[in-house]
Amino acid sequence: TATGFGGGYTQATAVSASGTTVSFTGIPSGTNNIIITAENLTMSGSSSNFQYQIGDSGGIETSGYSSIDVFRGSGGDTGFTSSTSAFILAYSFSAADVWSGNIFLQRISGNKWVSTYNAQDITEYWRSGTGHKELSGELTQLQFSWVGGNSFDGGSVNIQYQ
Repeated sequence: TATGFGGGYTQATAVSASGTTVSFTGIPSGTNNIIITAENLTMSGSSSNFQYQIGDSGGIETSGYSSIDVFRGSGGDTGFTSSTSAFILAYSFSAADVWSGNIFLQRISGNKWVSTYNAQDITEYWRSGTGHKELSGELTQLQFSWVGGNSFDGGSVNIQYQ
């Protein structure tokens, strides 16, 4: 028999994507599952990697990730990239691209987390990825950003947690 199943999810308030980061803070202690949904995220600036990072009461952690992004284009092109500084969601994203997808972040035990996702990047690419990260404390926050400091200029993000 399976054990450890709790009640339903609590949904946060959707955030319009603007500025250099989109953040969710105040994630309550004891959270084991987070579903992140993003729609039509776009950025201004030059080509950049799209990523998210997690953190505890000490702040967002920027190292110790093991993460990979894999893509398949409509023209048959494929590729992948990896990251140790974040959960990578798209490699070499351009200002013409639009990212929509679902991310599942789950606690395995202690402060160990696994992230998986599926997304559409414009109408040309399907993206998928996975990774893991152990935090130094209880997860309380997460943050989306572009490598190189580009800014969001459209879309929205929301989380549900349990």
